[in-house]
This record gives sequence, C-alpha cells and structure tokens, in this order.
Amino acid sequence: MKRALIFISITIGLLLAGATYYSFFEVSRDKISLYKLVPDNAALIFKVNDSKNFKNNTQKSKLWKDLKSVSLFEKYEQAIVFLDSVAISPEVLVSVHNTGAKSFDLLHLMRLPPNKRWSVEKMMNQVSDSKVIFSKRKFKDHDVYDITMPISELTYTCTILDDIWVGSFTPFLVDYAIIQLEKQNSILDDKAFQQVKQLSGKSYDLTVYVSYENLPKLLSTFVNSQNKEWVAQLGAFAAWSEIDIVLKEKELFFNGYTVKKDQPSFIDVLTTQPTTARMMKYLPADISFMYYLNGEKVSDLIQDRNSSHSDTGLVDYSWVGSELAYVVNESYDSDFSDESYVVVQVKDEEQATSMLLGASMQDVSSETYKEDYSIYRVFTPTIMKSLFHEQYNGMSDPYFTVIKDYIFLSENSLTLRSVIDAYVNQNTISKDFEYIEFLENLTSNINMYVYMRQDKLLEILKGFVNEELEELLSENSMTYKKFGRSALQFSYQRDAFFTNGYIAHGEHITKESELLWSMQLGAPITQQPTYVANHNNDQVEILVQNDNNELYLLSKGGHVLWKRQIDKKILGRIYQIDFYSNDKLQYFFNTEDKIYLIDRNGNDVAKYPLRLNDKASNPVFLVDYDENKKYRFFIASKNGNLYGFEKTGKPLSGWNPKKNLGIISRPIQHFSQDGKDYIVAVNDSGIVHIFNRRGEYRIKPTRIVTHLNNPFYINKSSKPYKIITTDSAGVICGVSTNGEISKFQGNATLSKEHQFMYTIINKKPQNVFLDKNTLRVNDIDGNLLYDYTFQDTSNNFGLFETSDLVGVINYNKNEVYLFNSIGRPAPGAPLQSSTIFKLKDVYKDGGHIAILGTPEGELKAISITGIASF
Repeated sequence: MKRALIFISITIGLLLAGATYYSFFEVSRDKISLYKLVPDNAALIFKVNDSKNFKNNTQKSKLWKDLKSVSLFEKYEQAIVFLDSVAISPEVLVSVHNTGAKSFDLLHLMRLPPNKRWSVEKMMNQVSDSKVIFSKRKFKDHDVYDITMPISELTYTCTILDDIWVGSFTPFLVDYAIIQLEKQNSILDDKAFQQVKQLSGKSYDLTVYVSYENLPKLLSTFVNSQNKEWVAQLGAFAAWSEIDIVLKEKELFFNGYTVKKDQPSFIDVLTTQPTTARMMKYLPADISFMYYLNGEKVSDLIQDRNSSHSDTGLVDYSWVGSELAYVVNESYDSDFSDESYVVVQVKDEEQATSMLLGASMQDVSSETYKEDYSIYRVFTPTIMKSLFHEQYNGMSDPYFTVIKDYIFLSENSLTLRSVIDAYVNQNTISKDFEYIEFLENLTSNINMYVYMRQDKLLEILKGFVNEELEELLSENSMTYKKFGRSALQFSYQRDAFFTNGYIAHGEHITKESELLWSMQLGAPITQQPTYVANHNNDQVEILVQNDNNELYLLSKGGHVLWKRQIDKKILGRIYQIDFYSNDKLQYFFNTEDKIYLIDRNGNDVAKYPLRLNDKASNPVFLVDYDENKKYRFFIASKNGNLYGFEKTGKPLSGWNPKKNLGIISRPIQHFSQDGKDYIVAVNDSGIVHIFNRRGEYRIKPTRIVTHLNNPFYINKSSKPYKIITTDSAGVICGVSTNGEISKFQGNATLSKEHQFMYTIINKKPQNVFLDKNTLRVNDIDGNLLYDYTFQDTSNNFGLFETSDLVGVINYNKNEVYLFNSIGRPAPGAPLQSSTIFKLKDVYKDGGHIAILGTPEGELKAISITGIASF
C-alpha cells in the first residue's frame, strides 16, 4: 500500500522526538499510576525503561543527531535542557495527541522522587541556570503554571499531581490529564492495552505503545487531503502494539507484540503460520517501498473483497496463493504510479492467466518480451479494488506478466519490462548484498512486511504529505537521505503478533559494491574456508580455522555463530555427514592427533573426538559407497600404515591395518569403474596402492615417479581410468586400473619445482602447469590453450580450481588470479587473499561469492561480478 509508508516514516520521527522529554534515574514506589493520567485519545505512549542507557545512546546516535538538525524538532531539543534542569525523574511517560487539524503535541508525565513536598514554584526557584517567567492559574482546584523560556519564547504548561509532574507545550493537554485523574476508567482498563503492557520487555531502553484507534487522527495531521481516507482505515488494523526499542549508534531495533481488537480487525487475515518471503527471488533490487502479506488467508481476504463489490464479480480469484505485495521502484517524482506494481503468488500459473484473460471486458492486447515472457493488458478496471481495496481504483486496466508462479500487474508495461530484465539478469533484491546484510537483523518467517529505503523515497513522500511537511522534507533532504533501509514485520505467535523492525543509518551500509562483509578472526587465516549447509533451513554457512587453531562457524552474512578451540591445524577437507541418519548434519575432519565429529552447535558427537595412536600423515578420507549413510573412513599415519574404520571408530574388517605402505601425505581418493570400487593411496615416493572395499589390492603396487612432488589425479577422460601426476621434468606419468604405465611429454622440459594440476573446465579436460612465474594450460592432447606470465618472479605461487576457472595464488603478495577456459583473467583481478577458495552461490541467486582470508586475520566475502559472461 503506497500510503502505508507514513506509518513508519512519520511515526519513527515522532518516536525519536518524544523520547527527548525524559529525565532520568532511580525508581520509587508507585502511588497514582502514570498510565492513569494519560488522556484516552493518546495515539502513542513512550516509556523509558533504562534512563541512563537511553540518554547515553541518544547522545551517541547518528540517527538522533541528524533528527536534531531538522527544524520540526527544534523546540523539543530546547525542552530537553529545560526538563533536565527541573528535576531528576525516576519514571517517565510521554503520550502523543492530536491537538488540531494540522497539529500534534506531547504530554509529559514524570514521577518525582518520594519523601519530599514538591511545588512548581520551589522547583523554579532552585533552577539557577534557567531564567524563566511563569504565571499561575487554577483548574479543578489544581495549580497550573505557564512557564515562558526567554531564549526560545516557548510557553510550557505544567502542574504537579501528587508526586507526578505533568507538562506540555499545549495547555489543554495538562487540563485533560487533570480531568483524567478524576475519571473512574483509564487505558489501564483496556483489555488489549493490558495484554500488550504485560508483553513489554523490561531490559530495553524504551517502550512505545501504539493505539490504532487513535493513530489515524494523528497521522492525518501530516498527509494531504487525497490520503486522509486511507489513513482512516488504519483504525481497523489492530487494537494495540507495544514495541521495545534499542537505539544504537547507527541503528534502531524494534521488538514487541501487536494484539487484535475484540471485533474483526484487518490483522485477522494474518493469523496463520508465518513463512519465509519466497517472492524476494523475483523482485528487482531497486525497490524503494514494499508492503507484503503472507499467509493462507490472503486468498480468502481477496475473495471477500471481491464478493463485497458487485462491480468486481467478473473476476474469479481462486487462483490467488498465499503471497501478495504492493511494490514501488525508485521514483524521481511524486507521482510514482508508473513505478508501482502488484505481485500475486498463484496456485496455478495457467489457471491464473486464463482467468485474468477471461475477465477482460475487451480484447486482450499482448506482446512478447525477452522471447520467453508475455506481457498482456486486460481491461478489467476493478481488479485492483479486490487485490488492494478502494485505494487502488486508480490502477485500472493493468498490464500483467508471469514469472514462475508469480503474476506482476502494473499500469505501465515498461515497469513490467524492468521487472523481467531484473529477473533475467539476476539483479533481484535477494541478490542485493546490502539487503542481505540488512535482513540479518530481521525475522525470517513473517506474515506482514513493510520495507522502505529512505534514500529513495523522498520524492514519493512529497506526494503523500501535506504542504508544510513537503516543504520541511525539501529543506532537510540531505538529512533525510542519510537514513538507509527500514522495515517493520508482523509474525503470528499464539494469539498475538510478534512485531519487529529495524532502521539503519545510511552510513551503516557499505559503499564498496564488491565487498559484501568483512570481519576479524584474531589471527592469520591460511586455510581455505569451507562452505557447509545448515540442515534446519538449507542456508549456506562458513567454517574457517585461523592460525590459533580456533574454528569458527559463520552465517552467510558474516556473523559468528560459534567459536571452538581445536587441538591443532585441520588437515585437508571438512566433510558434512548425517551420522544418525536423521537429516541432521555434522562436521567430520581430522588433525594430526585426533578425528573430530562436531554438530552444528559446535558440540562433540558420540565418542568423538577419537585420539589417534599414531600421528596422522594425511587428511582423513570418508566414503559412503552406496549412499546409504554407512560411512567408512581411512587415514594414514606417519609410521607408514593405512587404517580403515567404520563411522563409529570401530576398525574396518580387512584394514587391520595396511602396513609399510610408505609415508602417505596426500589425500586418498576413491572412484568407481564398471561397478568396481577403487581406493587409491600414493605415497611420497610415487608408489601407487589401489585397493577394493575389502582392502585387497586391485593391482600390485606400482611406482609412477621416482619421487612425488605434485598431487595425483584421476583421469577419467578415457577407459581404463588413469592415476596421473608429473615427474621432475614435467612429463605426465600414469598408471591405469589395469596396471599399464604410461608417459606423455606434451611440454617443454620444466624445472623440478613446477606445479601440475589436472582439471576439467567447461567439461573439457585440461593439464595445467605453473613453472616459476609462468602459467601454461594444455588440452588433453598437449595442445597449448593459453599461457600467462606474472610480473612477480618470487616463485611463490599455488594452483587451484574453482567453478570452471583456473586459480593462481601469489603467496608472496597475497594475490589471486582467476582464468577462464580461454585464459582471460576474471574481472577485478587480482583479488587480495592469502587463501585459496571456492566460488559459491552463497545466497542461491546465481551469484558468485568468494570467502577470502588475509594474513591479518580478516575474513572477507567478495562478490565476483561478471564471471558468467567474461
């Protein structure tokens, strides 16, 4: 809903403004409840829960400093100085009230310290630094004072009721509090208010209560005449919300609950199990505003709206699924209708398209865009009335297109083209890394979601607010654009709605387009980070160990989930296995002395870690022959033996152990050929040992080279398969599974320090050589594909393969180069990294992400753009 943004933008402004009225410190016994004095037309009520922390946070907050520069808040800033000088208050409430057609003001209620007779006159006489003028009047037998502050020429009205300071810049609000004192009923007798009051947190800086019955009248103060009717509809949204707030230097966090009315409320449609917003995979990244609903009752809501309007009966909405959203892309003027669209998740794409086309009252127009996408125009002027009620009467005869199981409807076909372009080019909001970082602060399962980008909303807001506020926005446009993203969410939980939100100052968002996040892990990172799956939500996470042997599990957004000390450096690969066959995954790896099995919470599993009797010489190798989770693992020791075990650590029959095989420092490998399993171990002297499952030799031990300098690889480009490596001169040597030995020159003589890698790029085998500072890549027949010479002659390079790319790391400069199948360096080269890495679609949106380490202990997530096309 385009008008829903006022609920956040203006309310948050009021929240921060109202918060300034608080004085601080110790707690006293209650006499009259402060809530008792709140007039029943309060739209918002603020309560400080930790005065010291709140005051400190406002002083440090960039959000608050920027708000103080806006003229609208000048008088409230001046009131801070005055109220702080009046008294130290152990308990504070501030309520917000509509005071006229175009005005609002605040009522301040402060508990004065006990055991003292308080009077306004005495307090004014004690304030030596504040030269004020005050007059007194009577209201219902209470002395009421009008205090004029000479510097600002503002008049502040106040009184003391028992031990409660009551004050406002609007005199009749003080009078209303006095009247309220004599009433039998107050908001404390409101059942819904009592419910949210009991749910409020006690450890937060500030709690805000929102009355939806009174909120529309307050918000109408700020909107233009065209939008007042819609604002009035907010009164039917719910009864009350309570929101606990934490104010950080560059962030504002919201958490709380919303409760329904006794009579039907709009929020009733959300009383279903909250789920993730799947729609985000299809929405463009340049969204400035989104209002989103998610739940099984969404289709019922639309059907009810449809049946309530006789002129919408032509459309059958049985195709509507569980997700519905109104979206506005960035707009450069106040008329943003051309940039807005409605998105509907559908149960059946063909049925939805057919019903929409069948409901058209004229011949349907259509066009084909990007070959695979059709854009239709249907002449059904009331369709938006059912989807988003009367306020969308203006969006008539819409265009629509279908992407997967979502229908997009807009007044402007060009807007739909931009949606299709964004999806085809993978420029969706789910790929926006700033948005992904932003989501780390929000709940993943939701029923309702309001999302905004303040830096893109300025012109849209100007078309929504009244002239006074439009002028104020123009005057303070640079301040407003400093605010970043904000969101408010509602998620159904046990007859109430968990309500949470987040506002980020614009400076909080990284300006480096390729750097997604970075963090310090306290020590150099020299091993390749490992991507793992979270079995609870299928999200990608990262395991990484630093040189202090601390193992970290991080979220895809770079947040530390846990840290654990490991005895020594992890050797080689970290596996994920389902040890208990219950679809829960654990991490399996070894050090020189132990074999570990750790669950995703960082805890040991079963009898692990297993202590090795002899030091391991290579990484543990794990195999699941028949993919039935009957894991076996093998590990070599520095005494020349090779051991086999069942997953429980019990010695494996037939492997008890294999003795005197020589030092095996490289990983063991396994493959199947013609229904037979081959377990391959090559010792450092170049002797190849090939076993079957039972530990029996497939062929007799065979020496490939006189000494093994490079890794060995399984060449499956022809049968029988070969185990290959290179000798000291760069000759490719191998032994096949039938015992035949072969050699292939295919290169000029290389130095004995050369490196070799066999890999498959774009489904074509390649032999990769790196000798000193020269990279040379051949096809399987020895023909040169490309070569590349690096300027650095330090000869401290390493080879690796990632995502159909050849990688070269310069350990001397901590630089990484990536080359495609024709030798073109990847965009952004070289990357600064001390570790090799695997490119991964971390966010499951088709993107390429690299997790890099540095010698300084920094871990970075980098978006490698342009890989798909370079």
